[in-house]
Amino acid sequence: MDAFVSDESINAYWETQRQYGHMKRSNIETFLHAIAVVQGFFNPVENNMADVPQEYRKKISKMDIPSVDFFERVA
Repeated sequence: MDAFVSDESINAYWETQRQYGHMKRSNIETFLHAIAVVQGFFNPVENNMADVPQEYRKKISKMDIPSVDFFERVA
């Protein structure tokens, strides 16, 4: 996804840490968490932020190549 790494100012934006209650999260973590919740493969009641990468791996491992390509473009 070139949108996340095209230049230093964009990288800096996505890496910026924000305070959410007692936690700090980068913008990219927050964004990926929101997509996972909206797509329905991450349940914030049952999971925590540390589970997000594992949930993405599980979701993607069940997809064929065209589905992964489509998921990458619409996510």
